[in-house]
Amino acid sequence: WANEERVITTKRAVKIMLSSQKFSVFSREIVQEIKSRTKHSIVVPRHLMRTYAIMKRFSNKTVKAGQIAQITHRKKATEKIYLDELVQKGFAKKESDESNEIYYQIL
Repeated sequence: WANEERVITTKRAVKIMLSSQKFSVFSREIVQEIKSRTKHSIVVPRHLMRTYAIMKRFSNKTVKAGQIAQITHRKKATEKIYLDELVQKGFAKKESDESNEIYYQIL
């Protein structure tokens, strides 16, 4: 397992550091810097996190609610509500084409 790579978020790193017994080794400046970086990250409501994470994987591509629903194993109507909420909060944009198909794209 020497080649195994693990991805850890800054927020998770802060939690590990704060729960670690070696916390006193780290200077307060480093901890404050890490905390300030997590405050500037995008905060998505908890119920929208799965939809937002899937949208991030598609990056700049446009997708339909049905495509997201297939991945999240939710109903298409539920994903449409969640995607519209992401659009309303400014995390995504909504477009429609000539055949009135609605597409979503992450910002």
